[in-house]
Amino acid sequence: MIKSFKIQLPKLKIDWALGLLSAIPFAYPKEPFYWIVIAIFILGLYRFKLQARDSINVLLALLLILLVAVVNLSNSIYTLSVFGTYLAIILLLFRYIVRSSEQFLHGFSFVTTIYALATFVMFIILRPYNNGLLMFINSDYRMWAEGYLIEWPNVFSAFLVIGGFIHILLKNRKTAFMHFSAAILTTSRTALLAILIYAIFTLNKSKSRMKYIYAIVIITTFAAVFLVYNQDDLFISFLYDRLIKTGDRGEIYNTLIESSLDNLFGIGNVPFEQIDDAYQSYHSSFLKVLSRYGILGLLLYVFLTYPRGLIKNRSLEINMPIIFILLCGIVQDFMFHLHITALYSVLLSHRDKLMNKEC
Repeated sequence: MIKSFKIQLPKLKIDWALGLLSAIPFAYPKEPFYWIVIAIFILGLYRFKLQARDSINVLLALLLILLVAVVNLSNSIYTLSVFGTYLAIILLLFRYIVRSSEQFLHGFSFVTTIYALATFVMFIILRPYNNGLLMFINSDYRMWAEGYLIEWPNVFSAFLVIGGFIHILLKNRKTAFMHFSAAILTTSRTALLAILIYAIFTLNKSKSRMKYIYAIVIITTFAAVFLVYNQDDLFISFLYDRLIKTGDRGEIYNTLIESSLDNLFGIGNVPFEQIDDAYQSYHSSFLKVLSRYGILGLLLYVFLTYPRGLIKNRSLEINMPIIFILLCGIVQDFMFHLHITALYSVLLSHRDKLMNKEC
């Protein structure tokens, strides 16, 4: 049974080490001071290497940094979050200190495999399953591994999911399954998003007519479960209060859109509670950019982060973790997490290399 799971053993290579360290999101005293990823980027600057076509990304990053500075100075905003924004933009260039994106991904997925195993171990020790569905619904019960596993639960789950997608790229599908299973135990909805993305890609890639049968079976199963349990108050609470709860997101997004329409050039790095004291987070990286730095800021950011030829090359498996991060960036403020930013940059680089090989 143990042989079913593949763990990439350590290789004494710089890019492998960069990937390993990028999977350890340690912040002190709090975000955005993720010292590990900041340190390895600074120490790796001697490896910074650009090709002619890459200069546009550096230019876009510099223009966005300049715009952030101008908008904040114009609005007299001086906060640590401005520093965090600069770091998040700069780390989108992380790919240029990585020579072997494949080695980087091996190193990153080595750590996420340890995370997946640790999740199962803690699940057995802490026994959150004793609380039944409340483990997924109640805010306190959902935090069952807080203090034990780093960045619990949403960021931790995202790392598990991305690690799972990487193992799919590395042809370690059983290890990928272990990652997705562990991600479900985190109670984060990011795990369900990942499974949905994987299912869509798998069905789309399959040339067999069986894919339509699989799709019908999955839809029928979900419908049957709903019909059987729709009278159970706890199940209904789980379904509506946890899985498809969107009310707070809707209010936040309406507030951000209204703010951006009232301030076309942006309001700067204003904490969300100063816009609406009912909530504390922007809950969207893209709307955060739009409201803070205006439509020009959003355009620069989209150009900097958009995977080239995404529609034309939509069947590539490397698109799965990239689309996952982009979708999380729409509904969560994930893309400004420095470790995810650095990883996303390398994923884009790896995708470009795979596309060039196909050409």
